[in-house]
This record gives sequence, C-alpha cells and structure tokens, in this order.
Amino acid sequence: MAMPTSSVLPDEPCPQPPRPVEQGEEADVMSHPKVVQALESVDRLLHNASVNLPTGLISTIVIGQSTAWTKGYGSRDFQREGAGPPRGNDLVRIASITKVVTDILLFILRDAGVV
Repeated sequence: MAMPTSSVLPDEPCPQPPRPVEQGEEADVMSHPKVVQALESVDRLLHNASVNLPTGLISTIVIGQSTAWTKGYGSRDFQREGAGPPRGNDLVRIASITKVVTDILLFILRDAGVV
C-alpha cells in the first residue's frame, strides 16, 4: 500500500543538525553575528517583559557545561527599592518554560511553511 502524500511534508530532506560545540568554543558561538543579533533581540524582549513584573527574572545560556551568558532583569528584591536586577548566582525559583518556547517556535515554523 502506498503512503499518501501530503502538502505538509517538505520536498527537501531535513538539514544536518549542527555539530556539538567543543569545550572552549563558547566564545566563537556567542560572537557569531547571528547569535549577537538574536541575543540583542532577546535582551530587549526580556527587558520589556520585566518592566511590570513585581520581581525579577534571570536568563541564562549554557553551552556544553559552561555558562555563556546570563543577565538579570527587574528587581532582585521587590521589597527593597533600588535593589537592582537579580544576579546569576542568586537563588531563585525555577520556572521551566522550555516546552512553551519549543511549542511557539514550532507554530512559527509551521505557519511559515517550514515544518
């Protein structure tokens, strides 16, 4: 029995996945122009999202086992005015949103006709 064809399936095979980053190459990845541009966009997004939060948030990028980038937004202590943003070594509650981010990216790729 032949498999039905679908207009949803791409005509081209999936691209090769990127090779894993070797230890010591984190700086090369983080200085790539596309990564720099994406990081600037994420930084603006998180800054704007944190403006009305009563507390702060921390965003971190880990490559391999090394922290490549981390930045705090909002306030590290909502009860103290001028406390500044949280730091990368502050203890915080963790909210895992990776599934939500992955879902949103898949919806964007679906709407663009990529997947």
